[in-house]
Amino acid sequence: NAIWMLPVIIPGRISFLLVLTRNRKARSGLINEPEPLGNLTGIQQAVNILESANLYKNIPDKLEEEIFELLVQGENVRIERIVSYGHRSPGTGWYDQAQNERVLVLKGNANISFENGRVVDLEVGDYLNIPSHQKHKVIRTGATTESIWLVIHYR
Repeated sequence: NAIWMLPVIIPGRISFLLVLTRNRKARSGLINEPEPLGNLTGIQQAVNILESANLYKNIPDKLEEEIFELLVQGENVRIERIVSYGHRSPGTGWYDQAQNERVLVLKGNANISFENGRVVDLEVGDYLNIPSHQKHKVIRTGATTESIWLVIHYR
């Protein structure tokens, strides 16, 4: 059996498409539907699910530190919203994560630097896949408006 959770982004909202594969057959359904498809209740309980929220709301006027908000957590996936406003990674050291990371910029912009010297500029709508143990850091986020990220950590 395999379970895949794929984000479905509707402007300002996020739902998750759940795909359960068993014996080479797939069933899917939106997790936040009122009636689960088949017997998916146990699967729903296996992960933390933020049923419905607006990714662009509940942002303080002043951000002393970045906001990291967990949206979904499962055995092989963690999805979070990050809100930055002129923030960057600490001056020394690199992120060296055991999971792969998919970064999507929903609002604002940022630059991510890699240990090999590569710098990636990200604007609204851009996404970047960072393989596990690829050392990286955020060297800049927008200073005139907040940057809102959707980050998917997965194995």
